[in-house]
Amino acid sequence: MTNTENLMPEMSEKADLVIKSLVLAKREMGSSVKKDSTNPFHKSRYASLAAHLELCEETLDKHGLILLHTGNGSHDKPLLIATLYHVESGQWIKSYLPLPNPKADSQGLGASITYMRRYSINSLLALTAEDDDGETAAGRGKAQKKQEQPKRTYHNDAKKLPISDEYLGNSSEKEVALNQEQIDTLAFYLPRLTQKCKYNFFNFFGIKDETELHKIPADKYKGTINSFELNIEAQKVSV
Repeated sequence: MTNTENLMPEMSEKADLVIKSLVLAKREMGSSVKKDSTNPFHKSRYASLAAHLELCEETLDKHGLILLHTGNGSHDKPLLIATLYHVESGQWIKSYLPLPNPKADSQGLGASITYMRRYSINSLLALTAEDDDGETAAGRGKAQKKQEQPKRTYHNDAKKLPISDEYLGNSSEKEVALNQEQIDTLAFYLPRLTQKCKYNFFNFFGIKDETELHKIPADKYKGTINSFELNIEAQKVSV
């Protein structure tokens, strides 16, 4: 049984062909992944999983390589296993990444898998995409000019802060459905809200729980994020 306690990368007994093919693929694909998505929470640009796959999949296939992601580990300590295979020889390079899931539910696990797949592609293929959403969250992102925000008035009791048209407002978005990045961002906010706010949120959109976030209209997305931030800030000032 493979020992993954330290999450160290591994290689097949012989790895000359897989490494040679990886070098050739790297010369073609380069190291830069374009930033194609925006994280509304950190107001930053980053390279999505789709952008990573667009950069590498075709070139890897050309050189007889395929990158697979599978899950393993116990219920308490799930792992993402990223394996780069050289199809003809069977040689491989493998790495293990933990899958943090603070909410302990399927929505949180799905978001973690998407996030860690991006990191595994970066590390295995030596890409240098600057992950603004991760960097900003860690306090290392590029400094951005702060805009003066209007003064906000909060309820005395943060738990009474509702989700309503007053907070959602009107949006110019014309899309019909949320994309996966937007769904993941909503899922990120939910554990930080008060129970009353979450109840009002689910009731307002007629959904039962986090598994139905995809049913929220895209033209309400920005307003919903704003209302979530209001609720979180209100909790701080009411303490």
